[in-house]
Amino acid sequence: MFEELSQSGVNIEDAISRCMGNGELLEKLYRIFPDCIRKANVKESFETGNIDAAFSGAHILKGMTGNLAMTQIFKAYCDIVEFLRNSEVDKAFNKYINMLPLQDAIVKVIEKYQ
Repeated sequence: MFEELSQSGVNIEDAISRCMGNGELLEKLYRIFPDCIRKANVKESFETGNIDAAFSGAHILKGMTGNLAMTQIFKAYCDIVEFLRNSEVDKAFNKYINMLPLQDAIVKVIEKYQ
Protein backbone atom coordinates (compact mmCIF):
# COMPACT_ATOMS: atom_id res chain seq x y z
CA MET A 1 0.00 0.00 0.00
CA PHE A 2 2.73 2.46 0.94
CA GLU A 3 4.43 2.24 -2.45
CA GLU A 4 1.20 2.95 -4.31
CA LEU A 5 0.30 5.81 -2.00
CA SER A 6 3.75 7.26 -2.53
CA GLN A 7 3.15 7.14 -6.29
CA SER A 8 -0.02 9.16 -5.66
CA GLY A 9 1.96 11.92 -3.99
CA VAL A 10 1.69 10.84 -0.35
CA ASN A 11 4.89 11.47 1.61
CA ILE A 12 5.17 8.07 3.27
CA GLU A 13 8.50 8.83 4.93
CA ASP A 14 7.01 11.88 6.66
CA ALA A 15 3.87 9.95 7.62
CA ILE A 16 5.87 7.10 9.18
CA SER A 17 7.94 9.58 11.15
CA ARG A 18 4.71 11.17 12.45
CA CYS A 19 3.80 7.67 13.72
CA MET A 20 7.21 7.36 15.38
CA GLY A 21 8.28 4.68 12.89
CA ASN A 22 5.22 2.51 13.49
CA GLY A 23 4.19 1.35 10.02
CA GLU A 24 1.35 -0.80 11.40
CA LEU A 25 -0.21 2.23 13.08
CA LEU A 26 0.12 4.25 9.90
CA GLU A 27 -1.53 1.51 7.89
CA LYS A 28 -4.46 1.48 10.35
CA LEU A 29 -4.79 5.24 10.04
CA TYR A 30 -4.84 5.06 6.26
CA ARG A 31 -7.50 2.36 6.41
CA ILE A 32 -9.88 4.57 8.40
CA PHE A 33 -9.37 7.53 6.05
CA PRO A 34 -12.07 6.54 3.49
CA ASP A 35 -14.67 6.23 6.25
CA CYS A 36 -13.65 9.61 7.67
CA ILE A 37 -14.23 11.19 4.26
CA ARG A 38 -17.72 9.69 4.10
CA LYS A 39 -18.54 10.86 7.63
CA ALA A 40 -17.24 14.38 6.95
CA ASN A 41 -19.90 14.81 4.22
CA VAL A 42 -18.10 17.77 2.67
CA LYS A 43 -19.54 17.35 -0.82
CA GLU A 44 -23.08 16.79 0.45
CA SER A 45 -22.76 19.79 2.75
CA PHE A 46 -21.72 22.02 -0.14
CA GLU A 47 -24.51 20.66 -2.32
CA THR A 48 -27.20 21.27 0.31
CA GLY A 49 -25.84 24.70 1.21
CA ASN A 50 -24.86 23.71 4.74
CA ILE A 51 -21.68 25.77 4.78
CA ASP A 52 -21.07 25.31 8.51
CA ALA A 53 -21.04 21.53 8.03
CA ALA A 54 -18.81 21.88 4.94
CA PHE A 55 -16.39 23.97 7.02
CA SER A 56 -16.42 21.47 9.88
CA GLY A 57 -15.84 18.48 7.59
CA ALA A 58 -13.12 20.24 5.62
CA HIS A 59 -11.39 21.27 8.85
CA ILE A 60 -11.39 17.69 10.12
CA LEU A 61 -10.03 16.38 6.82
CA LYS A 62 -7.42 19.12 6.74
CA GLY A 63 -6.01 17.82 10.02
CA MET A 64 -6.23 14.21 8.99
CA THR A 65 -4.59 14.70 5.59
CA GLY A 66 -1.85 16.75 7.22
CA ASN A 67 -1.11 14.01 9.74
CA LEU A 68 -1.16 11.37 7.01
CA ALA A 69 1.24 13.44 4.88
CA MET A 70 -1.20 13.70 1.97
CA THR A 71 0.42 16.98 1.08
CA GLN A 72 -1.53 18.02 -2.02
CA ILE A 73 -4.88 17.18 -0.47
CA PHE A 74 -3.85 18.85 2.79
CA LYS A 75 -2.96 22.07 0.95
CA ALA A 76 -6.31 21.99 -0.85
CA TYR A 77 -8.18 21.58 2.44
CA CYS A 78 -6.17 24.45 3.94
CA ASP A 79 -7.37 26.65 1.07
CA ILE A 80 -10.94 25.37 1.35
CA VAL A 81 -11.08 26.12 5.07
CA GLU A 82 -9.64 29.59 4.51
CA PHE A 83 -12.08 30.34 1.68
CA LEU A 84 -14.98 29.27 3.89
CA ARG A 85 -13.70 31.41 6.77
CA ASN A 86 -13.85 34.34 4.36
CA SER A 87 -17.32 33.40 3.05
CA GLU A 88 -15.87 32.60 -0.39
CA VAL A 89 -18.07 29.55 -0.89
CA ASP A 90 -17.72 29.34 -4.68
CA LYS A 91 -13.91 29.40 -4.45
CA ALA A 92 -14.00 26.75 -1.71
CA PHE A 93 -16.31 24.49 -3.71
CA ASN A 94 -14.22 24.86 -6.89
CA LYS A 95 -11.05 24.02 -4.96
CA TYR A 96 -12.80 20.99 -3.49
CA ILE A 97 -14.07 19.75 -6.85
CA ASN A 98 -10.61 20.17 -8.42
CA MET A 99 -8.95 18.24 -5.59
CA LEU A 100 -11.52 15.44 -5.56
CA PRO A 101 -9.96 13.25 -8.32
CA LEU A 102 -6.69 13.00 -6.37
CA GLN A 103 -8.50 12.25 -3.11
CA ASP A 104 -10.61 9.60 -4.88
CA ALA A 105 -7.47 8.03 -6.37
CA ILE A 106 -5.86 7.79 -2.93
CA VAL A 107 -9.03 6.29 -1.45
CA LYS A 108 -9.10 3.74 -4.26
CA VAL A 109 -5.53 2.66 -3.42
CA ILE A 110 -6.38 2.34 0.27
CA GLU A 111 -9.57 0.40 -0.38
CA LYS A 112 -7.61 -2.14 -2.45
CA TYR A 113 -5.92 -3.20 0.79
CA GLN A 114 -9.01 -3.34 3.02
